[in-house]
Amino acid sequence: MVLQIGTMAPMKIILRIFAGLIVLLFLGLMVLYAGGEGLFGSPEWVGQVAEQPRPSSEVRGLAAAQESAAKEVGVRKPKQILFGDFHVHTTFSFDAFMMSLPAASGEGAHPPADACDFARFCSALDFWSINDHAEYVTANQWEDTVDSIRQCNAVTDAENPDTVAFLGWEWTNVGTKPENHYGHKNVVLAHAEEGKIAPRPVAAPVAAVRMDANMTLAEVITKGRRRGKPSSAPRGRTRQRSRRTMHRRPRRMRMRRRMRVTRPMSVGDGPRPRPRRHPGPSDGGAAASEQGGP
Repeated sequence: MVLQIGTMAPMKIILRIFAGLIVLLFLGLMVLYAGGEGLFGSPEWVGQVAEQPRPSSEVRGLAAAQESAAKEVGVRKPKQILFGDFHVHTTFSFDAFMMSLPAASGEGAHPPADACDFARFCSALDFWSINDHAEYVTANQWEDTVDSIRQCNAVTDAENPDTVAFLGWEWTNVGTKPENHYGHKNVVLAHAEEGKIAPRPVAAPVAAVRMDANMTLAEVITKGRRRGKPSSAPRGRTRQRSRRTMHRRPRRMRMRRRMRVTRPMSVGDGPRPRPRRHPGPSDGGAAASEQGGP
């Protein structure tokens, strides 16, 4: 009877653990399903671009003001002056999102479509581009950004646009030296049509700090696009150092072995006498005894 109780107890424990794991798995699947259905929130809304451009009278008024100002200073053939911004972040960038929250004295997160309305009606920009951080933009966010830029350009007049929106991203590279540190670069695409844009932003290599200092910016971007392993120090220097260390290691190992073989001194032995050097034939004289006699 004792043997039966001893064998049944572990089986009950195993069954209870197995049942608990099944319950936890079921609860986890239910949480994932609820999150997919939007119970805990929904993805950020891309927004809707206003379906009206700036009044054409306002655009013509700005051009006339520039011409009159150029004539006043004596310019015969005035050039057209354009104002724009090629470094615009939306809430798809973590820094812009954090700074727009009310906790950081912001007015709240805005969708990418608000960037077009702000550039058109608030800043009166002639051109601008969205340059969110390439490392953090997902595929869905990139699609939303493309749609927002296309909506912004579809509203304006193609012959005399009030503002022109460009696609882009911010490319960031961190190096260890000025020679391999490229910092932040804003990439602006000339087109927004299907087939002429990248499927998603191209980021810098993850381990960019170990790249060669002789690499150009184009090589760094190509390496990040291929997602290859970043190169380390030049091979010639690495091989020379490895050969030197290979020659030095056996000597160090011999010295350590000799130090281990020596007899440890006790307290009563006193200072150990230094071994005297006996000159040999190579020293230019005959071998002398320890007392110094011939």
